[in-house]
Amino acid sequence: MKIGLCLSSAPGYSETFIRSKIKGLIQAGFDVQVFLFNKALSKDDIQYCNPFPLTYPWGFFCIPIVLLYLILRQPIIVKRFFKLEQADKKKLHQILKSLYINAHILLQGKLDWLHFGFATIAIGRENIAAAIDSKLAVSLRGFDIGLYPLTHPGCYEKLWTRVHKVHTISDDLLQLALENGLSKNTPIQKIRPAIGIQLIVPKSIPGELQNPVRILSIGRLEWKKGFIYSLQAMHVLKQRGVKFNYSIIGSGSVDLELLHTVRDLKLEDSVSLLGKVPHEEIFNKLNQSDIYIQPSVQEGFCNALLEAQGTGLLCIATNAEGLSENIINGHTGWIVPKRDYTAIADKVEEIMAMGWEKRTQIAQTAISRVVKEFNLDRLILEFKSFYTK
Repeated sequence: MKIGLCLSSAPGYSETFIRSKIKGLIQAGFDVQVFLFNKALSKDDIQYCNPFPLTYPWGFFCIPIVLLYLILRQPIIVKRFFKLEQADKKKLHQILKSLYINAHILLQGKLDWLHFGFATIAIGRENIAAAIDSKLAVSLRGFDIGLYPLTHPGCYEKLWTRVHKVHTISDDLLQLALENGLSKNTPIQKIRPAIGIQLIVPKSIPGELQNPVRILSIGRLEWKKGFIYSLQAMHVLKQRGVKFNYSIIGSGSVDLELLHTVRDLKLEDSVSLLGKVPHEEIFNKLNQSDIYIQPSVQEGFCNALLEAQGTGLLCIATNAEGLSENIINGHTGWIVPKRDYTAIADKVEEIMAMGWEKRTQIAQTAISRVVKEFNLDRLILEFKSFYTK
């Protein structure tokens, strides 16, 4: 079975779930072609099909050559694509531009499935699958459904009429998609993310707390990750006399805001912004920590939270979309309302006051659940089912 997986760019260092899916499907016998819309510049062990140049001067010279080659190589596909685009009332220059931008896909010819890994990158490309006589699949992730439609209402109207099957990573994201026009009659399969269990080394004594307690968060430094609220929670804890060391791993657009907040709240002696850390080193940081906080305002699912549970950290997360499925509240960790920094601080103190036996039980239950329910073998089996049923 031939599957074309469309991504905006090569998976980043934190997007291990996408790499794992690609490698697992190939090992399972699928012919997987990965199409990018931004050229992969770094070396990788996955083969990518890159787009043709868009920037001047190479794009200027390549456009007529690529379009002529595409017409000669795939005349039926080009004709079919033209008719589909014309039916959508697109102008000639728009169709030619779309032909060039998506030429690396159209040149490959027929696939069994063309799967857009993020719904947003399918916008404007809704006719490609039909043009190459393939089924169209799309994955729903946090930004796609939780944020993008807020500023682009109705953006998926055309996609919902073309898609053959939808993959969601949580029930909350599916509900948002239904509220944004997805038909209940569309075939849908929930496949939760998975992590590399073999990379995780559980803490030697799960549930044990150090003095001062070590707290960790991981994620891109963006507003939706909610780190401003975890910092405010640390301020509350400090005012209450709680001794702690809090570290945040990640880089992004709000790093200056967070640095200013740390200074403004006088947390320099107890908070560290560690920046970008290689993925293999993150597991060492997890193993050295006691409590993990995921203070997100919006979140699809969050693999970092799974890795923290698998390590045996005592995890606190907000009720942002998929996080409520990531943690079983009161059994594998704790869920608090998003934006409620006082609730985060209260939960940290509650964990610290909790008996060692109870903390160990929570940590061990989390480890067992992650190993059983979020392993890569399960992910690949479910995606095999997605494409074959």
